[in-house]
Amino acid sequence: MSNEELTHRTATTSDDHASAVASNLADTFSRDPQNPAVCVVDGWGLSVRVERGHLEIADGVGRHRRVRRYARATHGLARIVLIGAKGMVSLEALQWCAGVGIAVVILDPANGTVLSTSGKSAVDDGRIRRAQALAPGTDTGMAIARYLIGVKLAGQAQVASVELGAPAAADTIVRLAEQLADSASLEEIRQLEAAAANVYWNAWGSLSVQFTKRDAGKVPEHWKKFEGRRSAVNPGSARSATEPVNALLNYSYRLVEGEGRLATMSLGLDPGLGVLHADMRNRDGFVLDLIEACRPIADRHVARLIKGYTFGRMDFGEDSRGVVRVLPPISHRLAEAMPSFGVVLAPCVEHVMSLLGEASPYDMSTPSLLTRSKHKEAARRRADVPGTEGSRGRGPN
Repeated sequence: MSNEELTHRTATTSDDHASAVASNLADTFSRDPQNPAVCVVDGWGLSVRVERGHLEIADGVGRHRRVRRYARATHGLARIVLIGAKGMVSLEALQWCAGVGIAVVILDPANGTVLSTSGKSAVDDGRIRRAQALAPGTDTGMAIARYLIGVKLAGQAQVASVELGAPAAADTIVRLAEQLADSASLEEIRQLEAAAANVYWNAWGSLSVQFTKRDAGKVPEHWKKFEGRRSAVNPGSARSATEPVNALLNYSYRLVEGEGRLATMSLGLDPGLGVLHADMRNRDGFVLDLIEACRPIADRHVARLIKGYTFGRMDFGEDSRGVVRVLPPISHRLAEAMPSFGVVLAPCVEHVMSLLGEASPYDMSTPSLLTRSKHKEAARRRADVPGTEGSRGRGPN
């Protein structure tokens, strides 16, 4: 090949790349969110501030920029998720969000790690935290472990059956879950969990990642399939994903972790005092405990995305080691699922809190602030009492 031909091919490739980047940016910052309750803020020069009583959010890259404005009474937001590289959030904006009940979550733009959440404690009860700290190694700790892993395995069985078309794997996971009731130690619970994981992740091998015809020949072959929860550059761990499926799963789990931290803090529990996960510096062990129950919901979301979406090369980035990360707009689509993760997580967190309350030597009741189940039950009871406002119009026909 002559130098002129090589120069022409290089220029063409560069033009194609620039065109793909521009198309990706245009798609990212012009698309309508699938879930309008989530505002994803990305790019450079981010700004979240209050302007004339409205929350004003500006983000974007280069000429692809946007400004969104929200009023207090009609905002419709549940989450603001910041994944951009540079910008500012004003104190007034944080106060505005707290006042109307919007949680602000800040993620590391490089790997999706939860850097900060704005959740506030609606319950401050030292008796619950004391019971939480004493739970490991007790019957209460075992009950919590059985419950969380039981919910996880039930969810995995459903995903295997419905999303992966693997009923035999689902049946095996259900049988393993049934053995949790007879487990006598945390180690036995972990062994059942690991056995179920082997069956479950083998079923994921049936999925393949579809790329556009233009990009199918430009991506590594190992990007197109799933070969287990592992990393080629970090053996023995699923972190540092080296192909898209694990990158999507890892990113989704970090979003679930953000929801877990918000729920934990809302109920006044300590994020770091784990039962399944040992205490470690700079790790929210209790949050990691709780999100075990919600991981299959994230798995279902990822499986449906993989089956129903044709990806482009620019949907994923790769560093010098071969570690793959999720890029916009896919990262935005995943973040928009956060409230649905929280809905599934809420009853699990409240149940664990009730187990801790029962173990406490104090006579205490635990709130249902996340699901509001106690409020709904009380409203139903009032509606059934003759002569009350809720029972009006229920006389005989």
